[in-house]
Amino acid sequence: MGQTLSGPLVSAAQTEFEIIRDQFWSRLKSGQLDGHHFEYRACIAGHQVDFCCETARLLIDIHPSEGADPALLDERRVAELEAAGYLVLHLWEQDLRRGLDPLLDFIRQALCWREPTTDMPAPVRQPGHC
Repeated sequence: MGQTLSGPLVSAAQTEFEIIRDQFWSRLKSGQLDGHHFEYRACIAGHQVDFCCETARLLIDIHPSEGADPALLDERRVAELEAAGYLVLHLWEQDLRRGLDPLLDFIRQALCWREPTTDMPAPVRQPGHC
C-alpha cells in the first residue's frame, strides 16, 4: 500500500503549494500579464475557480500534484463552465514548480486564442454556491 502524508509533512507540503500559488497570483494580478486582469477565487456558473480573466473568458484551475479532488476535474463541471462561455485551463502543482515564465507564456497564448470577438457568446456569471 502507498504511504500517505500526515501531520507536519502535510502542512509543509500545503504551505509550499500555497507559496507557489501565491507567486503565480502575484504575476497575474493587477494587469501584469500583458494588461489582462485576473480575479482570484471567482465563482463562475456556480463553481469556484482559482483564477478568471473575464475579458478573455479564460479560467485557470490549479490542482495539487497528489490527491486532487475528483470534483475539480469533473466533466460536468467543465461542460457547465464552457457552456457559460469560458475556456478552462487545468494546471498541476508540478507545472508551477517547473517555472512560472514558461507557464505564463502558455497562458499568454491562450489569451491570444480567446481575444474577444463579436461572435463569442456573452459570458454568463450565474450566482451559485461556491
